[in-house]
Amino acid sequence: MKDEFVEEAYFSGKRIGQAVAWCEDREGNVIEVEVQGKWFETGENFRGKGVYLDSHSSPMRSIIAVSLKQGKRGNENINPGEIVTIGAPSSKEDVQAENLILRNFLEKNFSEDRFFEGSNFPSAIFWLRDKLKRYKVDVKIKGMWEGEPLNAEGDVVGVEESITGGHFAVRIKSGTVGDKPIEPNTILRVGGPVKLRKNQTDVVAKKILFMPAEKPKLKTTDNIVLSVRGLTVSYDNKRVISDVSFEIKEGEILGIVGESGSGKSTCMKAIIGDIKPDSGEIKICGYDVRDKDNVAPLFGYVPQDLSRMYMDFTPMENIVYFGKQYDIPEIDLIRRGKQILKDLGIFEKGGERVENLSGGEKRRVSIAIALVHLPKILFLDEPSSGLDLVRRHELWNYLDRINKLYRTSLVVITHYPSEIDYCDKAAIFVRNRGFIDFGTAEELKSRLPGKGYAIGLLLEEYDSECVEMIKNVEGVEYVIQKGHQLKVFPSGENTAVLKKIVEKLGEKGVAVRKVEPKVEVDMEDYFIYITGNTEGID
Repeated sequence: MKDEFVEEAYFSGKRIGQAVAWCEDREGNVIEVEVQGKWFETGENFRGKGVYLDSHSSPMRSIIAVSLKQGKRGNENINPGEIVTIGAPSSKEDVQAENLILRNFLEKNFSEDRFFEGSNFPSAIFWLRDKLKRYKVDVKIKGMWEGEPLNAEGDVVGVEESITGGHFAVRIKSGTVGDKPIEPNTILRVGGPVKLRKNQTDVVAKKILFMPAEKPKLKTTDNIVLSVRGLTVSYDNKRVISDVSFEIKEGEILGIVGESGSGKSTCMKAIIGDIKPDSGEIKICGYDVRDKDNVAPLFGYVPQDLSRMYMDFTPMENIVYFGKQYDIPEIDLIRRGKQILKDLGIFEKGGERVENLSGGEKRRVSIAIALVHLPKILFLDEPSSGLDLVRRHELWNYLDRINKLYRTSLVVITHYPSEIDYCDKAAIFVRNRGFIDFGTAEELKSRLPGKGYAIGLLLEEYDSECVEMIKNVEGVEYVIQKGHQLKVFPSGENTAVLKKIVEKLGEKGVAVRKVEPKVEVDMEDYFIYITGNTEGID
């Protein structure tokens, strides 16, 4: 966890309801809970720190459930992983809180773990039934067995539903009942407060933490989530792009930038498997893109065409519909979808028909659909196209938020050179030349004459003949003219070239309002230089 990105709040135990509200406002993020108070059963002092699992508040009861990382009850240390509930000083929860410190690390919590109290056992059974279709599920249980307190963990081997709520069966890995250890591989039936048929395998659960098995590990060990090597693609025997090579690491934003018809969309289509390349190697998280089964869950795609989602559906209905292709239970899609819509600033639009939303809101719904299965990479095809400058900036703020919160790498196609400033790296495409360069904005500009800097001139009046004269000065590589302002790219040392320019202008009697020996080149200047197009790119 990164301490430099922490939102911290303090609450007294009497304000537990406010602490619950604080946590629920940040649901889905990694939250650390530090608590001081009393252990209810013994009245001993308690101090502990753990990871937030769940919370709820009502006029009768407010609790926060935590998986402890460390804890001390009196002089006794509590084992890490212990599940405890925290309540007000007068409550009957495990910990009667006196002081609470909550820390939001501004990172999404990707854990699939789910906490349930025994009183909510039917919901636990409903959730577990769907989860077992796709995952092996481990579980931690606190409850009662044969009149003794039970604390155990194991793996779920099956579930049965009934009119009384049903039960699930667990093969115990470790645990205790009273002061005695439970023999490993013992299979127990676990139910809720409704009295089960009395036999030695009936456990009444008070607290349950389900822990679905992790998704397959990424095949890469070098932190590279996208690697493209020597990619070449042709249409109708005509070469479109050739020898494209770049890579990005986890958490980076890549801009694929270029003119219309330069091959940038062809490049993305080859990466996501929509077209077959002539040659080259493409890997996503270490997997060859031809390995569809492993690659498909690792990326999301946001098309330029917004009509691919259902306009007569609400955002949430679209999220559930498209999310089901990843075999994610609907209850998880709804929970996750709400959080993503909140992170994208359109939670209040979740129940409206998509066709009634603005263009920018529709784009964010499209992003939410592509993000719901928590991909490692999100590909976006010209997401800012058609948006004005303010809306483009707003969209990039949300993309930056998604990148940081979800630790999702982004690959964004754009024809706006200025958007490279939002990216960690950029792959550059030019019409009739295809892929020409790759690097950070500073690296790209440093490869220009002047190594990222130019000579700045502000003329009193624009004179086309004067500009042509400057272009012919020895040591001048290129000139960009915007109104009365010129940026001169020198092939040699700036000062020497500037001296020659000033002398020539003096000979012609041209008035210069301002001279800057060294001005920074921006990405629009970069594209004007590499394309030779003074109008920029389209």
